[in-house]
Amino acid sequence: MTPAPRWIATAALVLGLATAATSQEAPKTWKFEKEFTQKWTTTAEGKVTVPAATAGGAPTVKEFKHEVALTLSWGKGKETAADGAMKATVSVPVTIDDVSVKAKAGGADLDTSKVSAALGGLKGKAFTVKLERGDKGALKVLEVKGVEDAVKALPEDQRKLIGGVVTEKLVTRQVTLAFPALPAADATPAAVDVGPVAVADVGTYGLKTTLKPVAGMANAYDVTAESAFTPAAAGAAAAAPVTGKGQLVVDPDLGQVKSLTLTFDTTAAPQKVSVAGDGGAAVSAEVAQKYTVEVKTTPK
Repeated sequence: MTPAPRWIATAALVLGLATAATSQEAPKTWKFEKEFTQKWTTTAEGKVTVPAATAGGAPTVKEFKHEVALTLSWGKGKETAADGAMKATVSVPVTIDDVSVKAKAGGADLDTSKVSAALGGLKGKAFTVKLERGDKGALKVLEVKGVEDAVKALPEDQRKLIGGVVTEKLVTRQVTLAFPALPAADATPAAVDVGPVAVADVGTYGLKTTLKPVAGMANAYDVTAESAFTPAAAGAAAAAPVTGKGQLVVDPDLGQVKSLTLTFDTTAAPQKVSVAGDGGAAVSAEVAQKYTVEVKTTPK
């Protein structure tokens, strides 16, 4: 009894926040001149409490801890200059270097071999992101190509396991969130709202982030993110929005994120959600967890 696979899909969505950024001194241009490797690590730790099935019974409480680590290599971008009504574009090749999954529930290791094998089958696979350069440094996603081809190449059982989560539509939403126009030091905080993203058999997600320059600290932004989730189960109510806070630091020479830490903490106010019970049926539960996203970028 655990809220996965929600944590896998949420990890994907939230991690998209930090795919790339630029400096406060020159916020108008994203740089794709150098190759770099980026590791995203998400950790969810907490407990699930299911009310007793009968009056006077004791609730069922299980602790859990999940960790997903994803390493991507970003290649040099191919730029196309603006021409008349056509805006400038950049196409960037991305390769999946590594994916690892760890999970515990009730103090015992969970069997993640099937998920690990499916995700592991994506190692070495490449896809391309094509972006249009817009006003004030923002980038519009024109195309994400190759993600679903990589999933289709997996064995059928693995495709069924991750095919509803690893989609080009979800990656498009991630990248849309990842390339906003960053605010100048004296500007109003920049907000990016990623609308509903449906993940098969899991639910619908939304994420709104706000970036605000850190006073007295160049190339750093305070990040506030509000996450919303509605389970896919029939009749399930939307979970209360959760606010995360953290900080994003930019490498101005690379023109990309140097580091990001973002934490969502519901331990003081558990969320009411629907989870899969021991018998497989959906049951109402309270989830109290601390969810942390860490991103580190290394130039090649």
